[in-house]
Amino acid sequence: MKMFFKQIFFYFHKQVRKFFYLLKYFLILFTKTFCKHRVSTADFFKIYLNYCKTNVSNGHFLSIQKHLTNFWETMDHRHSLLEVSTIDIENFKSVFLKTTTPKTVNKVLKYIKAMFNRALDWNYLTVNPAQRVKSFKVPKSNIPHCLTIKEIKKLLEKCPSWFYPIIYAFLATGMRRSELIHLRWCDIDMRNHLIHINNQDTFHTKSFLPRTIGLKQRLYEIFQEVQSKDNEKFVFISSGGLPYTSSVLQKTWMKARKELGVNYRLHDFRHTFCSYLILRGVDIKTVQMLMGHSDVRTTMQIYSHVQTIHLQKAVEKLPY
Repeated sequence: MKMFFKQIFFYFHKQVRKFFYLLKYFLILFTKTFCKHRVSTADFFKIYLNYCKTNVSNGHFLSIQKHLTNFWETMDHRHSLLEVSTIDIENFKSVFLKTTTPKTVNKVLKYIKAMFNRALDWNYLTVNPAQRVKSFKVPKSNIPHCLTIKEIKKLLEKCPSWFYPIIYAFLATGMRRSELIHLRWCDIDMRNHLIHINNQDTFHTKSFLPRTIGLKQRLYEIFQEVQSKDNEKFVFISSGGLPYTSSVLQKTWMKARKELGVNYRLHDFRHTFCSYLILRGVDIKTVQMLMGHSDVRTTMQIYSHVQTIHLQKAVEKLPY
């Protein structure tokens, strides 16, 4: 009797699934029949890029534009957005993998899925064709390196004088690269020893929220040294006399670290700032505010990593 009811259950379950598949098929067919020329792939791409330009940071927008342009170039045979299918995206995924890494493919797939989700929100589509396209399984990237006190001292001692203020500013504020190159003198409250990271017309923070960081005494002294009449707006100016761009700063750092014989990334200084705040007992909420993390889980991830290192070093203090 039990087996009989089980068979009945599976039979009806199978029929219900068939019904929903048919319903989904007719829904897609209906949409393609009556909305086939609602928006072309070229028009939608322009609309989506305009949306991204307004709603994401400039760096993120450039990345989206670059990767999605590659995707749409392979879709030029699809005139209507409704014609783009899951197999088209699978084909792009396999071809793209030949020239890049699985991690980059996953990044582009994320952009594609977000783009088609937006098309759903705007009623251009009823189904996301990228929804069932699976990402590659890749090992999780390591958390950025945290410099030891010895490494920090050695770095600051050997650092070229022309790049020292930037390195120290990174270590003493934990600012992101984009935040540091857009730092203006009007954002620094020398009287109260505070730095205000503010949104600007051409720049905004990653979370779109302004924040305030305490100004360390040594950094205060450095700011007094580098401030001049020739540099009235931005704090850090390149050798060409112009404000740094993200790419110019990166190239400058690559040159400096070659001279120093180190392999640190600029983002490692931000992680170092966060790690030592945690190790010196600063509460997680304060660290989150100083780092500008929109989600405390990001701060907690670094906290867990730091605690693991701290526990390992603690055991080494045993006398046997």
